[in-house]
Amino acid sequence: MSEWKCYNLGSVIDIHDSKRIPLSTIQREKRKGRFPYYGAQGVIDYIDDFIFDGEYILIAEDGENLKSRQNNIAFRVRGQFWVNNHAHIVSSNALSNQNLIYYILNSIDLDQYITGSAQPKLNQEMLKSIVIKLPSLPTQDAIAEVLVSIDDKIDLLNHQNATLDALAQTYFRKWFLEDNVNDPIVVSEIARLENNSINPSRQPLEPFFHYSIPAFDNAQTPVVELGKTILSNKFIVQPNSILVSKLNPITPRIWRIDENVMPNSV
Repeated sequence: MSEWKCYNLGSVIDIHDSKRIPLSTIQREKRKGRFPYYGAQGVIDYIDDFIFDGEYILIAEDGENLKSRQNNIAFRVRGQFWVNNHAHIVSSNALSNQNLIYYILNSIDLDQYITGSAQPKLNQEMLKSIVIKLPSLPTQDAIAEVLVSIDDKIDLLNHQNATLDALAQTYFRKWFLEDNVNDPIVVSEIARLENNSINPSRQPLEPFFHYSIPAFDNAQTPVVELGKTILSNKFIVQPNSILVSKLNPITPRIWRIDENVMPNSV
C-alpha cells in the first residue's frame, strides 16, 4: 500500500496566473472569435485569440460559489483559450497527477483558506497553502485513471440521455402536435397538474432533495439542502412525474422523474 503524505498544494503544482490578461466587455465585443474566454466559473465569452494552449486546471479565485459549492470550484480545460483574472490557472508538476489534483480540490473542505464574506476570495497565497494528501505518483496515476473512466462513462450516459430526450421531443411534436393540427390534444386529458406545496424553511434542520434549476443545469441530479436554506414554498415532487421549468422558456428544462423519489423531494 502506497504511503500517503501531506503536501502544500503550492509544492505539487505550477501556477500560471502571471500570464492571465483580463479583457473588459467592450474589449471582448470588438474581438469576437472562436476561442473560449474563461472566468471563475467557466466560459463567459468567445474571442479572436488565445494565451494558453494545452491542458490545465482552472480554480475559481473569487465568487459566491467558493462558499456555497453549488458547482465545482475547479474545472479542467484543454486546447487554446484565454483566462481573465478571476480564475487561477495551474498544472501539475513532477510530484502530482493533474486529474487527481482536480478531483481532490473539488472534494475537500476549503473554508479555512477562503477570505472575505461579502465577496469570498481564494487568493494565490492561500491556494498554495492548501494541505492535501497524496500517495506515490504511480498510485496517483492509477487512481486518476479509474476516476476519469467513471467520469467519461457519466458524460457518455448524459449525452445518450440528451439524444434520447431530443428524439422523444421530436416524436412528441410529430404525434401530438403536427399530426393533430385539426384535432389538438389537450394536456389536461392525458396528464394531471400536481400543485401540492411545502415550505421547507419551517423544517430548518431537515434535509430536502431539491430539484432546482441550477441542479438541473449542473448534472440533472437533485441537491441535498437543509430546509433553512430553501427560502420559498416548493412543490412536492411526486414519483413518475415530469418537471417543466416556468422560468426562461428560451432554455427548455424538462426533468423526467422515475418512481424512485427520495422523501422530502421538492
